[in-house]
Amino acid sequence: MKKIFGILAYPATHSLSPVMHGAGFKELELPYEFEAWDISPEDLSDFMANLAPEVEGFSVSMPHKEAIIPLLDEIDDAGRAVGAISCVYKRDGKYIGTNLDYMGVKGSLESSKWAEEQGQENPFEGQKVIVLGAGGAAKAAIYGLLQLQAEPVVFNRTLEKAQEIGTQFGVEAHSLDNLSTHHNNAQIIVNCTCLGLKNDMKIVPDDVFKNVELT
Repeated sequence: MKKIFGILAYPATHSLSPVMHGAGFKELELPYEFEAWDISPEDLSDFMANLAPEVEGFSVSMPHKEAIIPLLDEIDDAGRAVGAISCVYKRDGKYIGTNLDYMGVKGSLESSKWAEEQGQENPFEGQKVIVLGAGGAAKAAIYGLLQLQAEPVVFNRTLEKAQEIGTQFGVEAHSLDNLSTHHNNAQIIVNCTCLGLKNDMKIVPDDVFKNVELT
């Protein structure tokens, strides 16, 4: 039976997910397709209302991770705890939102060369970590960092949004303008902004990187 999977984003045309997953489906001889859905925020509601019945699931990227929540049938525990959705799966005809991003952040840090070199059972405990951005990706990163017992510090262009996410997770929050004076010699930076999708504009002052071993 034909099944359709995909990635939902705006923009989505840059994504290599269709190529990667398509190759995997072909190798495994599965009758599945993987599509890239380039859907603007204004069209998100119509897109969700008109999903083809063959759609079994899809990943969710910027800027839809939070906006999609009220358009889903259910949210699981991970999606609810993070407050953002990175993956939607179908069960009993219902579309259910979850979050797997935090697992990616947590897993990549745990397996990093930096962590190995520290020679500690949990080198992230008490470690200040700069998180850039205050959207769905930042929420997932903070959730994963807190599981590692790290101390995330959020920086965002809009201070109000940074403070909202700070209140949600009980972490420190600042305006991006204060990054140079409030980075507290952090060795880890997690970029959760859309930097690089449209241009190469630099948002992090060079002096912030003087102690950074892992980005």
